[in-house]
Amino acid sequence: MNEKLKQFLCPFIESNEFDGKIVVGSPDPHGPFKAKARDGHYAAYLSMFLGQFVDLPDDFVVKLDVDVKAEKEEDNNLILVGGPGTNLITQEFNEFLPINFNMIPSEHGFVLGGLVSEKTKKVYTADTMGLIAKIPNPCNKEKTAIILAGNKAVGTKACVIALTRFWEKTLEKFDQKEFATVIQGFDLDGDGKVDSIEVLE
Repeated sequence: MNEKLKQFLCPFIESNEFDGKIVVGSPDPHGPFKAKARDGHYAAYLSMFLGQFVDLPDDFVVKLDVDVKAEKEEDNNLILVGGPGTNLITQEFNEFLPINFNMIPSEHGFVLGGLVSEKTKKVYTADTMGLIAKIPNPCNKEKTAIILAGNKAVGTKACVIALTRFWEKTLEKFDQKEFATVIQGFDLDGDGKVDSIEVLE
């Protein structure tokens, strides 16, 4: 495995073993948005990518956000797939992200106002935009969280594609500290599906 990718995926992947949980949003209405997650299947593609580096885990490592909360498993190494609208753990960790989702209170709970960068103050609102971040787990600083989250499901898909197919470009500025980058997905072959990405920040 490439050294930079290895460092990014540490401590999730060490000695051919996977240490952590992949968390996807529940497909049932849940959380303040009463959202049904439609991005959980992206974790299958991510898992195929990670599977080339590890042996098959004994435990089932993919969990729904509602189960992680119910079983109080937030203090593990976590890979979160999906934005704060569909993934309750992403919502919980949002305030700790260097680039986070602007959650605007409304009479129906919250409205998402795009991604906001602490560093550049830029706001990213397109559906095809998303965030890839690596931070210490706010629930247990000894553990790590990787977040792949879009403004909409298509943005989350762009993030998964960015890490699996275009990781060299995506991780160019990764330096072993906290990391956050904004991704935009593009449909270059015109079939209506995201197949390429650009790193915006």
